[in-house]
Amino acid sequence: MKTMSGLTACFLTVDITPPEDGHPLLGYFNQRLSHGVLDSLHARLALFSQGGEALVLAQIDTCLIPADTAQRLCAAVSRGAGRGTGLSRERIMVFASHTHTAPALADLYDVRRDEAYAEFLEARMESAASRLGTGKAVRLRLGRGHAPGLASNRRWHLKDGRFATNPPRGHPLLDRPEGPVDDEVNTGAFVAQDGSILGMLVSISNHADTVGGTSISADWPGLLEVEVGVALGSQPVVIPVIGAAGNINHFDFSRTVEQTPGRQRFANRARSAREQDRESPSHAEARRIAHGYAEAVVGSLQRGVNAETLPLGWAMETAAVPGIEIDPTDLARARDLIALPLVARAAADLTAEDIFRGDPSVERMFAQSLVDLAERGPLDHHVPLQAFRIGSLGLFAIPGEPFVETGLALKRTEGFDVVMPVGLANGYFGYIPPTECFTRGGYEVKPGPALLSRDAERLVSSVLQRLAQRLRGREQML
Repeated sequence: MKTMSGLTACFLTVDITPPEDGHPLLGYFNQRLSHGVLDSLHARLALFSQGGEALVLAQIDTCLIPADTAQRLCAAVSRGAGRGTGLSRERIMVFASHTHTAPALADLYDVRRDEAYAEFLEARMESAASRLGTGKAVRLRLGRGHAPGLASNRRWHLKDGRFATNPPRGHPLLDRPEGPVDDEVNTGAFVAQDGSILGMLVSISNHADTVGGTSISADWPGLLEVEVGVALGSQPVVIPVIGAAGNINHFDFSRTVEQTPGRQRFANRARSAREQDRESPSHAEARRIAHGYAEAVVGSLQRGVNAETLPLGWAMETAAVPGIEIDPTDLARARDLIALPLVARAAADLTAEDIFRGDPSVERMFAQSLVDLAERGPLDHHVPLQAFRIGSLGLFAIPGEPFVETGLALKRTEGFDVVMPVGLANGYFGYIPPTECFTRGGYEVKPGPALLSRDAERLVSSVLQRLAQRLRGREQML
């Protein structure tokens, strides 16, 4: 492998919190309008330059980014950075944190896209990119850590033969989870010549749906930056890279009690006791998770190693993936259900947990989604897949919610010291489960939550391996 020195990096953060209330929040089935702010939303940008080449990462505290919006945001970053940087589309990766308490950038179930906020965000991204400078000389330090107990597989076999996503916690019918978790917390820290950390990428496999409610919050991925800063005694830009977590969340399904009863406090010198007293239990839980991941980050960097400085690399390919297959019997049942009289909707927020309870309004919502997909007819989705090499760190972008099994396989890709799967990147095509998961059922495999063919995971993984091979080939040519 040819090495190349002269890596520079520039990190910056921009506040993207909407200045007023009343924005539709994306993440649940029903509409919620924002009221108040628990903690601010941010976009975090990183520009890496080396040998006249440049790459940009743009992480956004939002639930998901549709493909057309991702294109617009990438164009805004390119405009802001200026023509001199040569930032073509394949050199910009934009991805979401998946917080469920940020304004909607897409239509999903009863929630409509917030056009005004989308325009506000695009302008903020262009302005932020214009402030990306030439950067400072850096070396890459890689840390491998673990944070057990913060994530669980949310798909379960039940003792009566059924299968469920997010079953009631502590339920006597729980048998075993469908698959594994990935408790790795891998970090790429970019260290300046004076030893300070300018910024870092932190790879975590977990769902960001902890806070809920109607107050704006970046959830634990956004709070991670604060917790890492407290632990380090300085404040680098911390970019959360949410990996393959489509079947993972923070609930401990073996427990019947809430994981953060009351207003539990954590060792956080940056916040007063009064501030913590005002915190809701769910927000405290988000901070507990962020605190746990921050401890893993700092510990791993203390044991970390300086990575080999390899040439920057990038590759991108758009895959044609068929839409999800629809069973005629399921379609007939869905049409029958829609024909029934409307059922009054419960006042509470509707989430994936209401599927297990058989909430009639949720069942009708899925029926309508199935009919809508069928009426559109069969179509191929154009799925953008992307890979970056930064030093010996590989980032592989997937525009949807892959399962943890996909991420674990991707981490074994040859030619990189550390691989970070990047979910919710460059677009959104729903959940992307392994083929065998479709036979069991659950929320993630239903038409609507899943938009791509049952064979999509294999197709996506195959293309990503091809991109990795192209990066290795480019490296050998230099």
